[in-house]
Amino acid sequence: MNYVKQFQEQYYLQPDGILGPKTAAKMQCVWGRSAEETAHMLGQCYVESKAFTQGRESLNYSVQGLIETFNFYKNNPDLAIKHGRNASKPADQIAIANTVYDDANRSENYKLGNTRKGDGWNNRGVGGIQLTGRSNVERFLKWKGLPLDTNRDLIETKYFWDALLFYFDQIVRWRYCDSVDAYACAKVTEIIQGGNRHLAERTAATRKYYALLK
Repeated sequence: MNYVKQFQEQYYLQPDGILGPKTAAKMQCVWGRSAEETAHMLGQCYVESKAFTQGRESLNYSVQGLIETFNFYKNNPDLAIKHGRNASKPADQIAIANTVYDDANRSENYKLGNTRKGDGWNNRGVGGIQLTGRSNVERFLKWKGLPLDTNRDLIETKYFWDALLFYFDQIVRWRYCDSVDAYACAKVTEIIQGGNRHLAERTAATRKYYALLK
């Protein structure tokens, strides 16, 4: 899906699917944020959603990818072999989500509220910033005034941009978003990622969208 085009159609802009100056300015107006804040939202979303085209997390990991990405699989390589894709079988994405996102397999500071069977898969990353875990998804649904049993697919298809705004408003809380310098981009990335994954790409995208809004 092209989520830029979806936004353009909603607000009666030319639906060309290109995030240019007019679309960026409309987003800033709709969201009521500064140029810097809007740029951080768009820069991070660009990376998280694969250029505004993916509203649901893919867990199509190879065996080696699981071991390199998740400590759980690093410590349990036999399960990585069982769940990851290889030349003869696809990745078992449901098993991966229900394993790495299960609170029973996560340290105290990184629990996601996934305590029920199937929570990991049902609450895998969704929306413009890939909300992950029952706790975060239910916080969003409350913020949006939606029932807690709302089908998560609706966040992917209807509330992609709302999820992005929620994340910055309630989780990032606009910290470091008053500048698009290297330090600010690194700190915002750290809040979102817990590290600096794809930092160069996130920084470049943030500055690109800021240039459109200046």
